[in-house]
Amino acid sequence: MDIAYRFDKDILIVASPVSAFLLPYISDDRPFVEANILEGEAVLQAHEAQVAAGANCIVANTCGCLSSQLSNFNLSEMQEEICSKALELANEAKPEHVLVELD
Repeated sequence: MDIAYRFDKDILIVASPVSAFLLPYISDDRPFVEANILEGEAVLQAHEAQVAAGANCIVANTCGCLSSQLSNFNLSEMQEEICSKALELANEAKPEHVLVELD
């Protein structure tokens, strides 16, 4: 079903970003998006839990994926890999819709 129609005519349950779930997996001085590469199973489990709880839309773990932000952690050359993995993990959880957060 078209997401524009769903926003207008239906109720969508949108899950919050998974960053809070990832706190035990990523050190304080590293970006949450790095978990897509280093802790992919944890990211997937978070998304699967959101879908199991009834979320129609989940938010891929992409907040902080801008190259200007990744450069603070010497990860800007990994931007494409990190973003691709975020989308792969979100889609693997089989939600109806995946949203991308850019911040």
